[in-house]
Amino acid sequence: MLPLVKALHEQGVASLLFDFRNSGESEKDITSIGQFEKGDLLSAIDYAKSLGYKQIGLIGFSMGAATALMAAPEVNHLRFLVADSPFADLESYLRDHLSIWSGLPNFPFTPLIMGEIPLVTGVDPSNVKPIEAIKQVRDLPVLLIHAVNDDKIPSVNSVRLKETSGSAKTELWMTPGDRHLGSYLQDPHEYVKKVTDFAVSHF
Repeated sequence: MLPLVKALHEQGVASLLFDFRNSGESEKDITSIGQFEKGDLLSAIDYAKSLGYKQIGLIGFSMGAATALMAAPEVNHLRFLVADSPFADLESYLRDHLSIWSGLPNFPFTPLIMGEIPLVTGVDPSNVKPIEAIKQVRDLPVLLIHAVNDDKIPSVNSVRLKETSGSAKTELWMTPGDRHLGSYLQDPHEYVKKVTDFAVSHF
């Protein structure tokens, strides 16, 4: 984030960076992969507005990108959104890819874990649907970024989001690479310029 924040600052755009629950310096809590984190993001936006900032843009990565998409319909004066490597629908994503994170064989463990998640955590993956939220912000400039061979969240997720959006204001930038969140590492200079230019052009 820091090279991107520096570039935005040089263009007169202030940034607020914060830790979601159970991350960084935030208090320990359940990571809900978007369901509760949406409230964290909306609270951060309220804080920024309390400082006098009226025009807001969102930049998120992975879960943060999915969370930004879900929060977007509830944010007034939102100017743009950049979503790097989001999933489109948490429930279907976990059913296909939970084993990547759990380290356990997909069968029989994924169905068992999926059944236990709501009971143990109160998190309902079926409530975490960026693909539904993007339909509600068709007038919002959105930049989707994804490494074409992302090894954690397949790039088809961003393709689905772009197609579902049905908006000419939604852009999809596919980059070479096979790592999750690999677009920045592929070409840091190009990445920072692309995101900065997109942000500044919509303020």
